[in-house]
Amino acid sequence: MSINLRVSDLLCPLSNDWDLGKVRAVLPHYEDEIRSLITSSAPSRDRLAWLPDKSGLYTTRSGYTVGMNLLRSPEMQTPPQDPATHSPFDWLKNIWNIHTAPKIKDFLWRVARKAIPVSENLASSGITPFFCKSCGGIEDDLHVFLHCAAQVWELVPMVSIPSPLAPSIKTLISESLQLINLPPSGVAIPLWPWVLWSLWKARNKRCFEDRTYSATEIVSKAISDAREWQDSQTHFAEDISLAHNRLARHPLLRVNTSGPTCHVDAAWDARSGMCGLGGLFSGSPTRTRLPRISATQSLVSSALMAEALTIRLAVMTAAFLNIKTVAIMSYSLTLIKMLKQKETRL
Repeated sequence: MSINLRVSDLLCPLSNDWDLGKVRAVLPHYEDEIRSLITSSAPSRDRLAWLPDKSGLYTTRSGYTVGMNLLRSPEMQTPPQDPATHSPFDWLKNIWNIHTAPKIKDFLWRVARKAIPVSENLASSGITPFFCKSCGGIEDDLHVFLHCAAQVWELVPMVSIPSPLAPSIKTLISESLQLINLPPSGVAIPLWPWVLWSLWKARNKRCFEDRTYSATEIVSKAISDAREWQDSQTHFAEDISLAHNRLARHPLLRVNTSGPTCHVDAAWDARSGMCGLGGLFSGSPTRTRLPRISATQSLVSSALMAEALTIRLAVMTAAFLNIKTVAIMSYSLTLIKMLKQKETRL
């Protein structure tokens, strides 16, 4: 095997498909894996794609999902524990599943990961420590959000307040899930994350702008922000419902084309990698009966790939029948979006 061998050397220059003779001669043990990488019908430029997401684009959510799946795998060690309590910290329950604004979830994650610039966290990075500008005490995360904020928590309209004996910030967050708002607040969503957010904003104003806020002002700001986000979610849900009602009252637009329409679909078995391809032509201008599309293929890596193969088969069939214009109807919205970008070739 040559060290200068390229992927293109294993492709047929005419069909752009894998040259099985070369594959079996050079990499016989990887034949199935190579054949499952289905090439386009014509040469095209390489593109980077993030496979865990259907769009091929990396998102924070998909990256986090992949990371969490790796942590849950048997090969990984036991879940990370809170050093103060020696118990696992449930990130989904304690942070990501909380009904609150995305920016608040991100903030809670940074707090739990000790990624906020309080004195103790900065000192661990070699920065000279400093004292709390409110009371002169040693500033760590528990000091900012619990000990120095005792007056704030006393004013928050909740049935109970966080325990001042919480041994760590993760414990404070996990125990705060049990806090219940009192009815006069008018806030149905968890209020305590907004209190932590207001405490942090007030701390930054005090450090960088030398502006001081009273406990009453901090609580009022937390309640106001929580109400504003809560109301925005209600209005957003109403807008979505109204949009659905409008869509239901208007029939779908028909495709205006001078040629026939081909409805395609695919069935894929994840265990065997087999897929069935099907398509049905309708609306032929010449009233000529067009053939049905039916085929099977092995070594298909995903349902999206099966849908793409079906569309390619429909286009090739139309070209073979000398059909100049054809409308392809598919249920795969992800694939349609990719094709509309004109960067994906079948």
